[in-house]
Amino acid sequence: MYKKIIIITTLILSLVAFVGYMLNKHMKTITDYSNNGISKTIWVSDLDSVKAIPNYSKKEGFELVWKSDYEKYKQGYCLQENKIFSDEELFRRGIIQYIDKWIIVRKKILIYRWGSSRHSKKTPVGYYALSGIDSTNWYEKFTANYDRTKKSGLRDMLFDTFDAKPANINELLTTDMSDMTAGFKKPVAQSYGDDYWHIFLDKSFLLIKEDDRLYFHAFSATSLISGREIYIGDKLGYEDILKNREAITRTPYEIDYCGNVNYYIEKEYLESTDS
Repeated sequence: MYKKIIIITTLILSLVAFVGYMLNKHMKTITDYSNNGISKTIWVSDLDSVKAIPNYSKKEGFELVWKSDYEKYKQGYCLQENKIFSDEELFRRGIIQYIDKWIIVRKKILIYRWGSSRHSKKTPVGYYALSGIDSTNWYEKFTANYDRTKKSGLRDMLFDTFDAKPANINELLTTDMSDMTAGFKKPVAQSYGDDYWHIFLDKSFLLIKEDDRLYFHAFSATSLISGREIYIGDKLGYEDILKNREAITRTPYEIDYCGNVNYYIEKEYLESTDS
């Protein structure tokens, strides 16, 4: 009887050890791009047949694909559409998606942090095309026409003087792959309500390609805040960024091969410092 117990115990321990070995052997570590790059480990039956690739349309920021699809992905294929997009088209897709998501994040902030009644009294969050100015004279014309002593000074200037109208981003967005920039054919004011605006010009997105991965930085020429003067430093800072893009320290947004951008609405909302 004692000998039988020893044999059974040995078999059980051997089985446990074998299962542990197989689990460890077939564990795969992957990265959750939507959660500050936190790594997680999963179990798959065959490590060589399953690969993780970026997919920023998913909450996790990645998807697992078979090796055959992985090989297509390595060639630059958007697997969902079974097509290879040009770098320019991917940048356009990523920037437009970023713009659309930015609006949703700011609406959530206005409604859930500031209250829907306050939100309803403000200029709708969005992008507004401006007329009568360009990238060479915006600072001079803004300073000449902005009456910051009036509570409605910013809105009056943008809508009455520069004829602000809702922008059709698809029509206005332009890319320059020769100097790796993107922007708008005419100045665009990004509204965060009556009292807070960002101004985007013809070069407000810096495009980056490194090792077949695409990124971009988004930055405005100036921020307009009700009651605050328009600083010449904003104009000079904008020009400095264009001359020395390597000096930018913030993390750029990455685009996958389908044009999805790693800008996550809930994550951006929760991490936002706006109040």
